[in-house]
Amino acid sequence: MIQSKLPVLMANRRINISELSEETGISRNALSNLYNEKGKGINYHTIDTLCRYFECDVADLLKFVDEKTEE
Repeated sequence: MIQSKLPVLMANRRINISELSEETGISRNALSNLYNEKGKGINYHTIDTLCRYFECDVADLLKFVDEKTEE
């Protein structure tokens, strides 16, 4: 399972979804889905834009969690 670290990145910058949307051009809906881990996928352009904005690597934005080992 892929988990989003977007809430942590946003908290560190003290920014909300509306502000992030305005500053990056990413739709509020796409950000909300990523923030709440409700989407079925994420666009490469979105990942690229967020990594550039937060000056981070993909691993700082997304985390793989093996559900089998978590149980």
